[in-house]
Amino acid sequence: MIGQISTILGEAQINITGMQVGKMTKKGTNIMAVAVENDIPNDVMLKLRAIDGILDMKLIHCEPNQ
Repeated sequence: MIGQISTILGEAQINITGMQVGKMTKKGTNIMAVAVENDIPNDVMLKLRAIDGILDMKLIHCEPNQ
């Protein structure tokens, strides 16, 4: 799954600046947080959501401190 996500983002020229992966309490379920430099276009979000095994996805946009 990490490879599929990285490939899709890389093909879209979206640089990954951080990634955290962890195990949830439910057997076989994991969580992943990915930080990126660029906005993720809708077509790329659709490709990510289409990856087999992704149950849910949330996009959180954070503005840098000024």
